[in-house]
Amino acid sequence: MTFDLKQARAFVASAALPARPAGAVQQDSTAVFFESTKPQTVVVGSDVMAFVAGVEGEVRSALSDSALLAQLVANQKNPDKEDVLSWFEDYFEVLQSIGWTVQDNGFVEYAESGEGFEVHEKILEFATAALGPAPAALAVVTATLNALKDVGSNAGWITIFNRETQHSKAGRFQISVAEPDTKGGVLVTMLAFALKAEKTVTQVLFFKVKKTEATFRKNEGKASINMEALKSLRDPIRKKVLDFQLGYVAGLLT
Repeated sequence: MTFDLKQARAFVASAALPARPAGAVQQDSTAVFFESTKPQTVVVGSDVMAFVAGVEGEVRSALSDSALLAQLVANQKNPDKEDVLSWFEDYFEVLQSIGWTVQDNGFVEYAESGEGFEVHEKILEFATAALGPAPAALAVVTATLNALKDVGSNAGWITIFNRETQHSKAGRFQISVAEPDTKGGVLVTMLAFALKAEKTVTQVLFFKVKKTEATFRKNEGKASINMEALKSLRDPIRKKVLDFQLGYVAGLLT
């Protein structure tokens, strides 16, 4: 199916977003300085986005803005923050609409007997399986997840991530890894996670999932990026999400 760039532009222009953050001021530049020559990880709302060396800085910025747009639209469409699967449906739909060809495998519930498991540990397992053939990408994700244990709760990106991932008895978050493909484009490995618990969810990455007390689902897929669309839509999407940049995007130190 041919991608319709004109339709994508119209979608971006008409996309409904939440109310403008109080005190928001138009910014002339992104909240994060994106580079091209080294690995880099940023938090974009509920998404931990990792970029392998070789992904151009402008592409990193455009991917970050695209992910932010998808989250904002999904937030606006889903006032019930505990309906995480519905939220993800809208999130993936937005990405498809702006040129991401997403291989969506659907959510699969992960269960384990015994004393349960910590979400952080399982994410490392899933990331190793998904990124094993790409050691550079796996190294970026592993370093990021391990660093989370050592960062104080007053870090700016922790505040953003906690606010967007923890919703009473539910939690959701994504891990996205962008790396150059063999055709001069970009391939994004996407891991999405949904948590539903019997008690209030705090510190979602370190939540312990116990049998009968919580359900944990994952969705793993790849997304190829229409580079023409990414470049053409970069400015309209940036203009659309600019007021939300400083409240949703922050760099991580790994």
